[in-house]
Amino acid sequence: MSRTGADVVIAGTGIVGCLIAEQALDAGLSVLMLEAGPRIDRGRITENFRNLPPAAKFLNTAGPFPPKPWALHPMQYTGDPDKDYLITSGPDAKAYRQTYVRYAGGATWHWAGTLWRLTPEDMMLNSKFGVGRDWPFDYSVLEPYYVRAEYAIGAAGPSDPALQWPPIRSKPYMMEAFPFGSGQRQCVSAADSIGLRYIPCAQARNNNRAYQGRPPCSGNNNCDPVCPIGAKYDAYSALLRLEAKGCDVETNAVVYRVETDDRNRVSALHYFGPDKTSTRVTGKVFVLACNGIETPKILLLSKNERNPNGIANSSDQVGRNMMDTPKMIVLVKFKEPVWTGLGPVQTGAIMSTSQGNFRSQYAGGEISLINFSPAGLTGLAVLKQKLVGKALDETLRRETACSGLIAVEHEVLPYAQNRLTLSDRKDVLGLNKPAVYYDVGDYTRNGADQHTFPITQQFAAALGAHKVTRAPGFVQSEHIMGGTIMACISFACAACSIGKPIPQAKTYVVAPPLPAAAPPAGRTLESLRVGSVRVAAAYAGNSLVYRMDDVRLVSDPYNQFIADPGAMFGDQIASWLDRAGPFKTVGQPESTGPAYCVLETTVTELYGDFRPGQVPAAVLGMRLALTDQTGARPKVVLERAIARRVDLPHATPEALVRGYGDALAGILEEFKTELQVVVSQAGTPHSDTATHCTKVVSAAEY
Repeated sequence: MSRTGADVVIAGTGIVGCLIAEQALDAGLSVLMLEAGPRIDRGRITENFRNLPPAAKFLNTAGPFPPKPWALHPMQYTGDPDKDYLITSGPDAKAYRQTYVRYAGGATWHWAGTLWRLTPEDMMLNSKFGVGRDWPFDYSVLEPYYVRAEYAIGAAGPSDPALQWPPIRSKPYMMEAFPFGSGQRQCVSAADSIGLRYIPCAQARNNNRAYQGRPPCSGNNNCDPVCPIGAKYDAYSALLRLEAKGCDVETNAVVYRVETDDRNRVSALHYFGPDKTSTRVTGKVFVLACNGIETPKILLLSKNERNPNGIANSSDQVGRNMMDTPKMIVLVKFKEPVWTGLGPVQTGAIMSTSQGNFRSQYAGGEISLINFSPAGLTGLAVLKQKLVGKALDETLRRETACSGLIAVEHEVLPYAQNRLTLSDRKDVLGLNKPAVYYDVGDYTRNGADQHTFPITQQFAAALGAHKVTRAPGFVQSEHIMGGTIMACISFACAACSIGKPIPQAKTYVVAPPLPAAAPPAGRTLESLRVGSVRVAAAYAGNSLVYRMDDVRLVSDPYNQFIADPGAMFGDQIASWLDRAGPFKTVGQPESTGPAYCVLETTVTELYGDFRPGQVPAAVLGMRLALTDQTGARPKVVLERAIARRVDLPHATPEALVRGYGDALAGILEEFKTELQVVVSQAGTPHSDTATHCTKVVSAAEY
């Protein structure tokens, strides 16, 4: 392996890239990771944070990570597109002012480290509630991957299923949940008093023991912007372990182009160095793991003649459906001390408010008293009162103890107009800055107004609040989602097998069920040769083809016919007719012997209909023409266009190919029946094939 190639090339050194890289390394594959930004050590970040002005420490979690000119990331938002890196617009532009860092380790440097899972219902919004989209698979498929990720990270969570979210697990957490501090214990009793439950949040940090060289959490309550001791999982600590296993990490490498070959498969990544020197990197498997903004940006930047809208964008969905979990902020003043700030910054929440049949009308959300210490913000406010001495001390202590922030994070539906595009503003490398239009939609706004805020008011009152202030609008949660869309087919999960050998194309043969063998008396026609089978251009390649919507077909490079589909269908048609009759002999397409009749076939349709909301089906259409070869020139005896649609139990390649076999048998059976009708109308056949073909022709013309 060199820095210009590896078995697996990964753009991005965050949590996703590191999890995939480790699986590949453990499988004996060489791995090269490309990071747009530089390295930085934990001590430097901590010192940067300490040296920030007091107000700046609470305004932007990326504050201790000054961006490099060649690897910009969002910092302070000014609203000036010439100054901002991420340019936001739309009714809720402020709710998409994300923060992330382009440093080795990615955004896990400053994430909160909470590990909530989706529920089965979250993955079935459309089928259960008639809104949004369903996932192409259910929770049972996803759950083992949750476990693998949690064990790779080192997750701490409750052992009691009644306190787990959701209580559907194939393995227990590695470590027990963190104990609640004073404020969180009060949340439990307050939620109970209004008929709800405040449950522990699973954590990506070590509880009571070291793991992967990281120490146990010591409760610094400084998870964001950086855990000063490294107890919380961050991808940078994982990178050091990966490098010890042989992973190569190239920093200051800004990926800007995905190269495709003449089969439209990814063949290389191109990156710029800080001086705009370009490097081409080759591999067998390529992974874009650059977060929900940078990944679609790269795909859009990579447009070429074959992919005019960008790579992987035949659907025109790259950059669309940008999402987050829009956060409603509720500031609370309590009558008596609550004292948040002991332990991790989020340790629990009311989760049941995110579920229910109301989701057919408006969004649900999870409600949490954020567990960070308000001492810094309240200190700034108290200083403005110009107090000194004992009055300052008492006021600061009381305001810190009796202040809280309840955050409510809502679901949002995928809206195509919530879109990331390439702006006309460019960075120092000449690359377009990303721009996002964002509107949370009435579904989410109504959920906040009609559902979560009234419950939050009850919850705050149960905690002893005397003042509850809802901040206007929503703010970002830094859960950047959307931007790419998952296909409803199994090959979309090919990357899931990265821990195994490099994915190779799986091959299939279409084999129709064989008919009963025709007796000699039933073979009334002389010799037939099956001619070359032509296949419409959209289906002419070896890759299986799927219809994903009314206009879009996609090819599956990991599941292919074992041979050219025309040759394969020709062989299968000849074998089927040779057994079924009514011809005495049937020659394969490559046969050169004389034949009185030739069957010319064109495959007009050949795809799996995997459109959302429909029963998956195999669709096969053929135009068959039987020609009499005995005259001066061939003459069409019988011509039919026949199609079959075979419903499938699952949208998988295996089911699809079996469906093709059933469809082909149905088409040939119908064609045989049509031929027998023509023969019977022509009268009793003669042994002289030429005379018989003439009778067939006249009957067909009649």
